[in-house]
Amino acid sequence: MNTLYLKKIGKFLLWFLFFVAFSIDFYKLIIEIAPDNQHSHQFMMDMLLRTIFLITEIVVISLAIYFIIKKPKRRVRLISLLSFNIITIAVLPIATRDFAWMGALLPWPMTLTAFDPKTSALLSLFSIILGFVVVPLLTIKFGAKGFCGYVCPLGGFYSETYGRLFHNPPGKFRKFGKIIPPIYFSLMTVVLFIIWYDSSLFSPILRIQIITFFLTSHFFYFVIGIPFIGGRSFCTLICPLGYEIRKIVKFKNKFRKKEKSSV
Repeated sequence: MNTLYLKKIGKFLLWFLFFVAFSIDFYKLIIEIAPDNQHSHQFMMDMLLRTIFLITEIVVISLAIYFIIKKPKRRVRLISLLSFNIITIAVLPIATRDFAWMGALLPWPMTLTAFDPKTSALLSLFSIILGFVVVPLLTIKFGAKGFCGYVCPLGGFYSETYGRLFHNPPGKFRKFGKIIPPIYFSLMTVVLFIIWYDSSLFSPILRIQIITFFLTSHFFYFVIGIPFIGGRSFCTLICPLGYEIRKIVKFKNKFRKKEKSSV
């Protein structure tokens, strides 16, 4: 067997692990949000899902370490992304004994974690400060790379690891990137006002949001997006937070131009 063939097998096996993991996770998600969520195989599914998730994370973290060694120009970015990934998937959930912390770096408008009554007060506060204060300030100071390039545990981390196994021409489906993100962001903004106005509507809205986020950021991104479209496919074609960040950058650049022209 030559090296190229082994690489193809490795890529397929990793893709297959993601496919199986997210298929089980989606089935589990549907069961959990159903009115009668009792299932005789719930424990077995949980164990299988955690095992597959652990294997995929070990592989992806190993890829990150490999690229840290092989790609010195991207070393700082990879170390930063790897650190934030480990903190969110392992350190914080174990330290707090709360797996909701795995989504700590996915604030509004990506998720509604901060506004979920089941979310701890500390995580809600953290998510609100991150989404409404830290991300905008990072963007104003460092541009889109501030959060997306050095912090994001989703598109940032996986595009630099799993995404580097696949070579897709950039710019695919660019038209969708001009339509979907602004619609997604607008809907999440409307949702925010709705739940502030009437909190009783939060539960049904949350169910829809969880399924939508799962299908786009997990199933689509890992099973279809990265292998066939590109490492940043979720970021450019769907992500509402990425859209917000690009708008902040655009506003910042316009403001700078006005400042220069007035001098």
